[in-house]
Amino acid sequence: MKKTTVWIVCLFCLVVAVLYTFASVRPQLNVIASTNQESNVIDMTLGEKRIPLTKRSLPNDTTLEISLEQLAEGPLQRTLGFETPTTLSGGFLNNSLLKMSGQWEKNEIYPYLYHFKTNDVNAKLHWEGYVSGVHIPLQKSSTAGIAKISWNGEVHRVDLYNEVASTEVVTLRNNKILFYTTVPLFASTFNVDWAGSDVNVHTISIVLGGKIIFEEHLEDFSGDSYFVNLPNRLIQSVSLYVLKNIAIALSVCFYLTVIYFIIVFPFIFLLTTKTS
Repeated sequence: MKKTTVWIVCLFCLVVAVLYTFASVRPQLNVIASTNQESNVIDMTLGEKRIPLTKRSLPNDTTLEISLEQLAEGPLQRTLGFETPTTLSGGFLNNSLLKMSGQWEKNEIYPYLYHFKTNDVNAKLHWEGYVSGVHIPLQKSSTAGIAKISWNGEVHRVDLYNEVASTEVVTLRNNKILFYTTVPLFASTFNVDWAGSDVNVHTISIVLGGKIIFEEHLEDFSGDSYFVNLPNRLIQSVSLYVLKNIAIALSVCFYLTVIYFIIVFPFIFLLTTKTS
């Protein structure tokens, strides 16, 4: 009876490991590209089926500078106000890296969140760091001027004049994007297609269980479509991955059995002896 229980536990662990492995195995196609286009511009074509890839901005070395644009007309002195910029994931930019020049008012709203305000056209706020993008909450009002935002050297101007006070959030992203999707297990060939003259594809790779099983660098490639011919079907790579997990499951079963006979079995034996 006790041996039967051990074998049932071992078999259960093995079955769970195999089922979990097949359920969680999802080979992922990753395409790293540079583009300024907002829409999804890269697809995977598998037979007659076209699958759009999901996109996510990648962190990169970034330079951000915010200042008040000089206005040539009008006697009214304009102002620029905004709150601490946040990353795309919602975290605040490191305030210790925010460097201010010129005259600024800086008021703490709560920890890590500040309100910045200036009417000095020579004032600049400079930040350098490693992010995928930022959200900048700019304050609109009847005295607000034009915000000049330099993002990695690219200048954006935002007119903040508005009779009613409000907030306008400006979102800026790095142009290095990760496009990704799940690849069917039985796929061996497919096309990666992209549209737009400013799309520069750097690498195409397939990741399985955190390991790169296929990778192509396309830095010198010219064209708008790349044919992927995998050396082995993905199911073969998955099979190896499953065998590895089965080996791990067997090891767990072995250790559970050892623990059972060293700790649990003697305890049950003593308990049975005492009772009888």
